[in-house]
Amino acid sequence: MIDFQKEIQQLDIDIKKALVEGSEAIADNLTGMKTEFEKQLQRTKLYQELYRDAEKIAEDAKQMLHKGMDRFEILGYEGQRLNDKLRYSFESHAGAMVANEFGEKRKKVQQFLQDDYEAVASSCRANML
Repeated sequence: MIDFQKEIQQLDIDIKKALVEGSEAIADNLTGMKTEFEKQLQRTKLYQELYRDAEKIAEDAKQMLHKGMDRFEILGYEGQRLNDKLRYSFESHAGAMVANEFGEKRKKVQQFLQDDYEAVASSCRANML
């Protein structure tokens, strides 16, 4: 890989030398080369910065995904706890019916959430996040 910084410094020296020798055409050529190297150096720095930013975004996304999984598990425990409370808060037959109905609805909602979560997780894995 080219060390653009070193090349630019060498071109500065060569440009000064060409100007001292009175060769403006060579100095112009060298200045053009220097400009091109400066552009390449800037592009390289931008790519490195972009890569660092992408890595940070990916790491942040991983952490959010893990937090989401923890919250998802808590939601399941809380739903089960509510289901149990409903079962015992009414008379035996009515409590069982209410708890069963709530349980079915809770399972459906939880399945939708889990499907969405898994789709996001799969997308992150596919995009190497």
